[in-house]
Amino acid sequence: MNCNCTGNGTTKYQNYTDFSNVSGWAGTYVKEVLAAHIFNGTNATNISPK
Repeated sequence: MNCNCTGNGTTKYQNYTDFSNVSGWAGTYVKEVLAAHIFNGTNATNISPK
């Protein structure tokens, strides 16, 4: 995984163009792990949740 370290923790999810593809029930959890730098997307602009 590549580090997408731009933005502050609480808005980091906004850097990913495919965040809208994250299931509704998982959105809050994905935001939390991104903010905590536990998980980064598959590249700088994609989470690839599917």
